[in-house]
Amino acid sequence: MYFVAIVLFLSGLSFYELGKNRSCHEVLYLFVLLVMTLLLCFRFGQGTDYMNYLYPYNDEVRSFDSYLSQSMDHVEWGWYAMLLTIRKLDIPFEWFIAFVSVVMMISLYRVLKFSPYKMTSLLLFFPTYYMTYCFSALRQGLAVCLFLGFGLKLFLERKYWQYLLVIVALSFIHFATIVLAVLPIAVKFKEKQLHVFTVLALLGAVVLSRITMVQAIVNILGSRAEYVANAEFSVGAIALRSLLFFIIWRLHHLGDPKDTALFREEDVLYRVYYFGFILFLFLSPFGLISQRLSMPMKTLEVILIPLELYRNQRIVLNRKITRLPEMAMYVLAITMVMNVECVKNINSYIDQQNYTNISLTNYPYVSVFDKDRVREISRLF
Repeated sequence: MYFVAIVLFLSGLSFYELGKNRSCHEVLYLFVLLVMTLLLCFRFGQGTDYMNYLYPYNDEVRSFDSYLSQSMDHVEWGWYAMLLTIRKLDIPFEWFIAFVSVVMMISLYRVLKFSPYKMTSLLLFFPTYYMTYCFSALRQGLAVCLFLGFGLKLFLERKYWQYLLVIVALSFIHFATIVLAVLPIAVKFKEKQLHVFTVLALLGAVVLSRITMVQAIVNILGSRAEYVANAEFSVGAIALRSLLFFIIWRLHHLGDPKDTALFREEDVLYRVYYFGFILFLFLSPFGLISQRLSMPMKTLEVILIPLELYRNQRIVLNRKITRLPEMAMYVLAITMVMNVECVKNINSYIDQQNYTNISLTNYPYVSVFDKDRVREISRLF
């Protein structure tokens, strides 16, 4: 119930600051951010990948040769080199988790400096990015947070060479991050061209979902065939993603922004987000790979939506345009989607982790101070 309560709390704070047209008090924002950081630092055994990281971490590194070979055997050798280095220093895994958690939340703090509504950004960040990628999928969670905190600013300032160096470095933590290297090209497309790509992506998804095409891809991928072997559309995931995309699209086109610096920054983020949505649609028959490749661009919601709401609130207040009912409808829809995602994700965690006698209402938070709790509620231990 802890996580549902946090989402409801953030929803209330989001409504408050959007109604006041200003971000909540800085002290309250920093307090919530600190609580989220501590929850990350002291968690234990939760998340579908937690133990998949813990067991290799506890393996002994007996020689320098094995240290090098174990690191270089993986595509993401940067992550494994860091993991093995800290292991050789005999630092407990729980401390390693705390270190990664602090880095992720510092990165989030850096990017939220651009947000006019910080609690709204935290609400957008919490249900999927925080609960799934920060809690469980450590490599991608770390890579995405570092992209937001350090790479995005370089991209917006058009320092593309420095940006590409950051992305290459992040790909050694999680290889899917390399897709972000195409953003300097993707952002050049006009919106009409993106519309055409959307139609082509839908047609491509239909083709990719055919059995013969899937089998051909499986044969090519070999050992990594599990990513695409079960091709099926997740109607719920596509519906939620499409609803949020429609709201973002509509907010982006509301009003008459003219040629303001605020709109130009928003427009860049919008086109990058749109490109990620197209990639998601094209790969939608393969849920896992679709999420991994499009998720870094989807995270831009935490900045893009508050920027759009802020610009449109200013238009409403300054020009007295009667769009408040429409704006209120979008705010309610965004909040609803976040709460639905929270519930949907918790139910999936219960299923994936084989929890017994656990439901949405009593889904626990397990800390390093109560490790045995995981063994009591999960069949995986």
